[in-house]
Amino acid sequence: MAQFVELKATRGDSLHLRFTYKNEDGTAYDLTGYSAYLTIKQNIDNEDDDDEAVYQSIQASITSPILGIVDFEILATATADLMDKYYFDHQLVNVSTGKVLTPYIGVILFERDVTRTTGL
Repeated sequence: MAQFVELKATRGDSLHLRFTYKNEDGTAYDLTGYSAYLTIKQNIDNEDDDDEAVYQSIQASITSPILGIVDFEILATATADLMDKYYFDHQLVNVSTGKVLTPYIGVILFERDVTRTTGL
């Protein structure tokens, strides 16, 4: 069962999301052979390829597969116009077996920023 996560972010900011996976005994879960995906959208019922999806199952950089670390980078340009609540999930897919895991689902609450200029 997926773990529910509630995140807060500021409109127009870059986001770095890091997920670290461990076995029950606390050792790192080896993600070698896995691909990682993240989908963020405002309407949870829309298809992933719908224009309203902020990210359409983007693939993450599994920076340290043997350490169980997955990093997602979301650019400021992608969050520039976001306000209110967006839904997300994070999936892991084993490339050789096709096994799909959804370890995290949740919401990201985008708050309005005050400074609306760039290049300060």
